Amino acid sequence: MVIQISAALAAVCFAALVVYLIRTLRTVDDTLQKANRLIDDTKVQLGEWNEEVQRIVRAGEDVIGDAQTKLRTLNPLFETVQEIGLALHDVTASLRHVSAAAAQAIARGSRHAEKLENSESAFLRGIRLLAAAVRMVR
Repeated sequence: MVIQISAALAAVCFAALVVYLIRTLRTVDDTLQKANRLIDDTKVQLGEWNEEVQRIVRAGEDVIGDAQTKLRTLNPLFETVQEIGLALHDVTASLRHVSAAAAQAIARGSRHAEKLENSESAFLRGIRLLAAAVRMVR
């Protein structure tokens, strides 16, 4: 009789253990299914983000290309501005020369007046070059 009670008790304990294991396995299965759904959703989101990132990169490349094109079109303008600066430098140098010649002419008298006239014509040529450069920029 003790053996039968022990066997019955062991069978009941085993049945309780099986029920507990079944419930645990179901919980684990539910958790794994939720994890799989989460992974699938994450894959979909990453795919969408990847497409958007690619669109943004393409748009950025377009903007960079446009900026480079515009900078290339501005290069002649900067070159012209540089040439105008050089022309202004030449005009300033001519003006200094004319001023120096005028001062010398005044100091030495009228015999240097001819040099002054030559200096003035060089100065006027410089002014004309500057005016032509300004017209080219417009």
